[in-house]
Amino acid sequence: HAIAIVGWDDNFSKDNFYYKPEGDGAWLVRNSWGESHGDGGYFWLSYHDATMDGAISFQVEEKDKYDNLYTYYMPQTGGSASWVSASMGVSLDVVNVFPIQNERELIKAVQFPLFLNNYEYSIMLYRNPQEGNPASGEELLKQPITGRRRMKGRFKVDLEQPVWVEADDKIAVCVTLRAIPVEGAPNLGVYVETDSQRVSHKGESYYRKNNEAWIDCSTEGNGSFSISLLTDTGDPSVSVHEHDWAETWSYN
Repeated sequence: HAIAIVGWDDNFSKDNFYYKPEGDGAWLVRNSWGESHGDGGYFWLSYHDATMDGAISFQVEEKDKYDNLYTYYMPQTGGSASWVSASMGVSLDVVNVFPIQNERELIKAVQFPLFLNNYEYSIMLYRNPQEGNPASGEELLKQPITGRRRMKGRFKVDLEQPVWVEADDKIAVCVTLRAIPVEGAPNLGVYVETDSQRVSHKGESYYRKNNEAWIDCSTEGNGSFSISLLTDTGDPSVSVHEHDWAETWSYN
């Protein structure tokens, strides 16, 4: 089911609605159920309708901007979702570990979701971590990538200095999340979705709270996190280790 706002009328009378809103004005909305629904497939939605408490926007990019997308997540086609959560004041580390498939790749961005508002995040990448401890490998960033988000959603964070990796490297993408107290907002903490269509395999996804012991999602029957890694396939004739940070950034 999908709808699209296609027009508006600031003077649309509130008296046109069965349940009268606070004032005049309405959006003209096109439904996806065909011409047999509403007024030829359209309906009016009051500016004051209580269901208008959130909004969704998409930022699109060229489909060939990246060569490779690493993810274990399959979009839901129905059913209930699975979640890992942390209450206000508790840090939540969520990790996916991806084996690099091509001879040489340049990690350029990380994607991750969050389903509550007002949080801060920190991203770190580790190469070839020990089994059971995804934060034990070689640190691939000089310092964590940090930021804050006011709204929930799925976000892509670009690396200011992309990182070279090689085939058979295992890359742990660790995203640390913490809810931010906001005056007047409920203290809901953070929630991260796991794939409810597929059970995680051993060593694919981990989480922990407040730096306690890591939990492998497969041991709890959970799916993997919807964290993704975006890369470009590099020139295999040049060794990964021949480039320092500045040279890595200048490539591509």
